Amino acid sequence: MTRCRGFDVPSGVCLSLVIFLTMLSTIFAQPVDAVTISTGEPFRGSLINGVQFPSPLHGYRLTDENCSFTTPEVVGALLEAAEGFKAMYPDSCDVVLGDFSAKGGGRLKHHKSHQNGRDVDIGLFVKDNVPLDRLVPMNSSRLDVAKTWCEIRSLLSTQCVEHIFLDRSIQVRLYRQALSEGADPDDLAKIFANAGAGTKPGCIIQHVPGHVSHMHVRFFAPWSTLAGTLKKFEPRRQTVIETAQWFSPQQQADPSANSSETELNKMAKYNGGIRGLTYY
Repeated sequence: MTRCRGFDVPSGVCLSLVIFLTMLSTIFAQPVDAVTISTGEPFRGSLINGVQFPSPLHGYRLTDENCSFTTPEVVGALLEAAEGFKAMYPDSCDVVLGDFSAKGGGRLKHHKSHQNGRDVDIGLFVKDNVPLDRLVPMNSSRLDVAKTWCEIRSLLSTQCVEHIFLDRSIQVRLYRQALSEGADPDDLAKIFANAGAGTKPGCIIQHVPGHVSHMHVRFFAPWSTLAGTLKKFEPRRQTVIETAQWFSPQQQADPSANSSETELNKMAKYNGGIRGLTYY
């Protein structure tokens, strides 16, 4: 805990606020067009005034800064996820971050989506805490299943994840790891679409071929998406959206509303598990 203006504040919260305020000092010094706007769909859209993911940043390693443009909501979710993961694995090597979106969004080489700032490719962990500098294909002898499952749990805990696209062979290993840690199979059934018999629509984690080296995570970005629907930006409206993009709660709903739900069930319900699958 850290003492801040007479209040006890978790140290991680203070760190996040310092990072956010540092970014905001740059963003609010810009002219009126500083609102980040995510338009269209991930596979047919654009990104206006996207923010570049901060680098270097402890916990993450970027592979290409030219393709690291995103929304403030995604930056916040990734920072929060890193905080949760580091609490469990404080000595872990950094996780590799592949492509987000290009500056301005739109078509990105080697991708069908990644066009409006809500997608990011996130690497998986190798056994023995071996650091990586790129996205590496995984198999049973290479994948650190426990750390990768913790990584996914940390992402889901932000309640900002719409979908995760991941090869079914990796899903099966993660599903078994979750069961070994005592997870409820009914909760996992809402998260994994391809770990059991058949394929289940509506789950967060969906199989997409070619995703054995990374998980393709699609985040909610409610304020940046809202900005994309507005025809006119009045100064007051812009200020509200800019502030909300960085500081408002990201969650789609309040998971504490039903205290009888298990943790994983809340994750599934309040992330993307109840939304339909969109074109990857």
